[in-house]
This record gives sequence, structure tokens and C-alpha cells, in this order.
Amino acid sequence: DKVHKLLTDALSSGENSNRQRIRSIAEEVEASLYDSCKGVNEQYKKKAQTLKFNLSTNEELREQVVERSILASNLVNMSTADLARQDLKKRRVTAAEESLKEIVNNEEVQKMKQAAEGLSMRKTDQGLVVAQLQEKEREDEARRKDEEEKAFKRKKEEEEVKKKKEKE
Repeated sequence: DKVHKLLTDALSSGENSNRQRIRSIAEEVEASLYDSCKGVNEQYKKKAQTLKFNLSTNEELREQVVERSILASNLVNMSTADLARQDLKKRRVTAAEESLKEIVNNEEVQKMKQAAEGLSMRKTDQGLVVAQLQEKEREDEARRKDEEEKAFKRKKEEEEVKKKKEKE
């Protein structure tokens, strides 16, 4: 009865004056809430408070429930994010986007630190990419050629030793 009254009051917050219809909708919501929570328990009480608050403060939600474009069974299963006003939803999306940008920027900061340590950055469609400096590439190429020459000399020496052994 108490939850029924809370929901009736919340649904009556708007200009709709059909009190009997609002009571009927509040009964449906309370029955769906009872079924969803499998009785009166802590979850039931918390969800009832959440519904009361959101129906009282979110005119668009309240109108959709009264007009039955949102059914009672769907209403009680909506998340707090779904129950929120549109302006709050937009702020949450904006905050999430900003957070994502911050994460991406942090990754770019790490890449810039690597650039300061002797690597350079190259802008691509995927964002900043670490690219080695040409000087470092030349050093690596010279080191590789040096190793190839040493390997070639060792092989030649081994062949000479082998030829000497064959002659003996």
C-alpha cells in the first residue's frame, strides 16, 4: 500500500489529472515490481524508491508510463541509467567520451615520452605511432651488415681449415 501510494504520487506529479487511471498504472507497476523482486525485500524497497524518484523528476519518463508507451513490466526492469532524464543521459555520455579521450591522450603521452628517449612519432589514421629515427635505423643496418661480414669471414676461415686438413 505504501509503495502503491509513492508510485501514485510520483505518477501524479505531472499535469495529467486522471487520478483513477494513474492509480491503475501504479498498481500495475507495483505488481510488476513485486513479481520482479520475488516479494517485498531490500531490492523491492530500493527499486521502489528509485522509481519514485525518477518518475517524480523525469517528466518524459512519467508521460511515457502514463501513456503506456512504457509498460509496467518494462519500467521495473529498466536500469537507473535508462530511467534518467535525457539531459543527464547526455552528460553521462559526454563524460564517458571525455574519459575515453583522456585514456587515448594518456597513451599518446606515453608514445611522446618514447619519442623523447630517441624515437620519433608519426601521425597515422590510427593516431600517433612510434617510428625509429633514421639515424637509429642506419645504426641497426650497419650492425646487421657487420654481423653478416663476421659470419662470412668465419665461414671462409672454416673452409680454409677444412681444406688444410684435407691436404694433410
